[in-house]
Amino acid sequence: MPCNPRSGALPGSPDAPPHASSSLMTYSLSRISSSAPVPSSSEPGDAASLRRNVAWALAGNLGYSACQWGVLVCIAKLGTAADVGQFALGLALTAPIITLTSLNLRLLQATDAREDYPFSVYLSVRIIGTLLGLAAIAAMAFGLGYRDATLYLILAVAAAKALEAVSDVVFGLLQKAENLRRVATSMLAKGVISVVAVGFVLKLSGDIVLATLALAVCWGGLLVTYDLPAAVRLASVQPSLELRSLVRLVRVSFPLGCVAGVGSLAVNVPRYAVEANLGAIALGHFTALVYLFVAASQPLLALGAAVSPRLARHFVTDLGAYRRLTFRTMVMAGALGLLGVAACALFGRIMLSVAYAPEYAEHTLVLVWLAVATGVSFLAQALSYAVTAARRLPEQLPIAILSLAVCAVASYFLVPLYGLVGAAWAVLATEATRLACLGGVYAAAVIGASSAAPQPSESEVAMRGLLAGRALRERGRSQSSRLATDGDAVRPHGRASRTARPGAPGLKGRP
Repeated sequence: MPCNPRSGALPGSPDAPPHASSSLMTYSLSRISSSAPVPSSSEPGDAASLRRNVAWALAGNLGYSACQWGVLVCIAKLGTAADVGQFALGLALTAPIITLTSLNLRLLQATDAREDYPFSVYLSVRIIGTLLGLAAIAAMAFGLGYRDATLYLILAVAAAKALEAVSDVVFGLLQKAENLRRVATSMLAKGVISVVAVGFVLKLSGDIVLATLALAVCWGGLLVTYDLPAAVRLASVQPSLELRSLVRLVRVSFPLGCVAGVGSLAVNVPRYAVEANLGAIALGHFTALVYLFVAASQPLLALGAAVSPRLARHFVTDLGAYRRLTFRTMVMAGALGLLGVAACALFGRIMLSVAYAPEYAEHTLVLVWLAVATGVSFLAQALSYAVTAARRLPEQLPIAILSLAVCAVASYFLVPLYGLVGAAWAVLATEATRLACLGGVYAAAVIGASSAAPQPSESEVAMRGLLAGRALRERGRSQSSRLATDGDAVRPHGRASRTARPGAPGLKGRP
């Protein structure tokens, strides 16, 4: 749960819901406006290109998440645990709003195999939603009474999130074109710049607000100089003003945004409980623990970025391939989860002491429980990719609401009693709920697709029967010939067979 970098959260940050990457495209199959045939992915080089895409996505996500963790280390070592807590609070307050208004369009783009909407429409919806999100965040900050440094920090985080959201919609276009090399390059550059900017500003000023502003400025510069030029090569970046298309896309994606927004809120509820009951320093400790799982989640996220378009094509053209690819993705997810639990159980105390400070090592048990919760979230994330490709949406909002309710109840009762361990248990309860529900949605999608498969006509059935009968007769003749040949081969040389045909050459047959 604490490790998905999508849905309006800072990439690689623990503020993004784990299921925010799993976008559901339409309310039902009747929402699909185009019935054009989708090309199959059975070409000889398909497997090789999939491996290349996975490799690029993995490199970009791993490198970027390592740099994001480096940003947190810079804050922890050049600042204080309270600075880490304030930064985490800014993320927690802004993430649900940006996630909601972003509508989680990236996977909607990547799995839009029928070209329902051009990129200009996606870009326009993302820009409008981001501006609305910024306005809502500013109003919320003033309404909650935040002033001075805390207010400035919230607005700086919101600016960084807004710029990241625009880059994310460009990544969706590149992902759909399976040009993950460009996405990886952008993420790596963004990660390195983030560490350098935050570290440099904190070293000079010690001000977390200025460091966050530097982060936003660097991301904006990379968006203008690298991300948008990549989009120009594939599609028009002129925002669309076609109101009908914009409204249609918002209508389709709004439930998707609600799901992601509710999920982001569920991610942050334990943090609200920690801050309210234990204070900003405890929130800083909890956030630092969660960040350790960012890198561990990247292989699965990279795999999901590569397989999502193919899962969408397989669901339309080859249900068996869709099920097999889903199974392989879940196996990899489970293996990653088990590896993370083992690593935290064996080396957790050392990792926390070296990465942050000895005081963080007191929370090794919390780290192990977070590893268990992350492993469960990996399985749920793998299922969410398949459900996304199946274009199932109505079930997702109830699942998100149920997960939020479970998280809120668990956080309310467990955090005051068990502290950070209780917060980790709340995360685990939320992810277990989501995994069980997504499993049911996936099963329903497969059963529905199987029953909706076209039935053969009577002439096709008759022709298949004739071909099957002919194949059986040919097989029978072939087996008879082979048996006769084998029988001749085992007879003793120089002696006639007792069953030999009378008058056969070279044999003494009996009448």
